[in-house]
Amino acid sequence: MSAPEAPAPGLGLYYLAIYIRGAKWSPEVTDFVRETQDRHLAYNDEMYRKGHYKLVGPFHQPHDSRWRGIILMKAESMEQASAFMDGDPAVQAGRLAYEISSLWLGKETVGD
Repeated sequence: MSAPEAPAPGLGLYYLAIYIRGAKWSPEVTDFVRETQDRHLAYNDEMYRKGHYKLVGPFHQPHDSRWRGIILMKAESMEQASAFMDGDPAVQAGRLAYEISSLWLGKETVGD
């Protein structure tokens, strides 16, 4: 399936994912949490270095917030963007889940 046509010149299709608390999220710092967080950060760094993630980081919110972080990514489709998120070790471990949507952004704004 080909990408949809941009609604205006200079726009590119991107995907925005919001990390939210997963079923196994807890505020306690355990070995499981530390190990999962280390793998999560390494995965996000790798995806950023490969150019799939354009922006990634945690929210600066009180610890009791449902929202945990944000990712702006470039992908060929919603399926690929979801696969990128599903590959995150914190998502696989159930510590994080996500919500995702597509959006049009100016390519120069994102640096593409």
